[in-house]
Amino acid sequence: MSGSNALAVSQKSVIAEIIERLAALTPEQFIEPDTHPDANYRAVGEASDDIKRLFTLRNITCDEHNVLGKDLSASMEELKKNLRKANANRSKLEALQAIVSLQEAPETLRIIAEMNRKRSFHSIIEKICWLELRRQYPELADRPNISIRKNWTVGWCERDDTEALSDIFGDDDQLGVPSEFLEFLSFQTR
Repeated sequence: MSGSNALAVSQKSVIAEIIERLAALTPEQFIEPDTHPDANYRAVGEASDDIKRLFTLRNITCDEHNVLGKDLSASMEELKKNLRKANANRSKLEALQAIVSLQEAPETLRIIAEMNRKRSFHSIIEKICWLELRRQYPELADRPNISIRKNWTVGWCERDDTEALSDIFGDDDQLGVPSEFLEFLSFQTR
């Protein structure tokens, strides 16, 4: 593989990495949610150590993904800003060429591949976290809006996610955002 741009991937299995990372988390490292329960929140219990570990790893893997792309995103935004400021055709062409060069650079492609890997890993952890929460609390199985709140309170909201998202995005009548899209976003937040 010498001379290729292949991404070096760990030989450790995904399952082994998850188990290892969960086992390494101590209670002092747990990342407690900062959202307080509100009037719409219906608490059903407190998160177990397994849930706390999964929730913490979920947050850590999200940060790992976001941090990796931060510099690349900043560079791209700077190039786009230069493009907007360019007033001569030659300057605009040079700015566009810089954007294309950055997008096609081997380091950019490596970072994007690593971000995709980290996003996939985070997605797996996220799904396991919510699955485990529903397994430990069967009363949450059919609730659409479950969460973990401050003091590790586990529960659900009476208010539907799509209703909360429509407050942000509007609905079919206001901003032309289809309700199916809001339902999709609601599902993605689990």
